[in-house]
Amino acid sequence: MDEFMMYTIYVEGFNALLSVALLYIYAQNYRALKSSVGMGLMIFSFVLFLQNAGGILLHFTSGEVYTTMVATQVFALKLIEGIALIALAYSAWKE
Repeated sequence: MDEFMMYTIYVEGFNALLSVALLYIYAQNYRALKSSVGMGLMIFSFVLFLQNAGGILLHFTSGEVYTTMVATQVFALKLIEGIALIALAYSAWKE
């Protein structure tokens, strides 16, 4: 497996954990406020978790299909997603 693909799997795992943390925070907010925005954020976090978990599964089952060029692009996109999730988790936890 390509080096970037291994890094991508690590970043996707980290993103999946952040998605679960956000789901927990949003579930607490939804229980307290009962707002439709809270429900939407919970659904968003859950779908984002599924996307990252599916990405990890895809890399393990068909990781050899990707070329090095695609591997670096996927890694860059997942890294940007991780940075955005860190900012979102920080702001959600701070509140």
